[in-house]
Amino acid sequence: MSRMGAKLNLVVKVIKKPRNMREIGHYLKNDFDTFRGMYTYKHPIIFIAGLPKSGTTWLRTMLANLPGYNIRPV
Repeated sequence: MSRMGAKLNLVVKVIKKPRNMREIGHYLKNDFDTFRGMYTYKHPIIFIAGLPKSGTTWLRTMLANLPGYNIRPV
């Protein structure tokens, strides 16, 4: 199987799961609403870095639930 075929296969697997589609839809809606100017925060980008076992994941998850903020992979 070619590399492109493997990537396409992975995309199809991700799209077939309803939970993944809800999360992708949530991110797209947040991005679109932010682009339209519905959310205007003083700090539109928040960088979070922490040590292991320091609550970084908890903080990241809590901030991701705010309207207009999405988690971006590094």
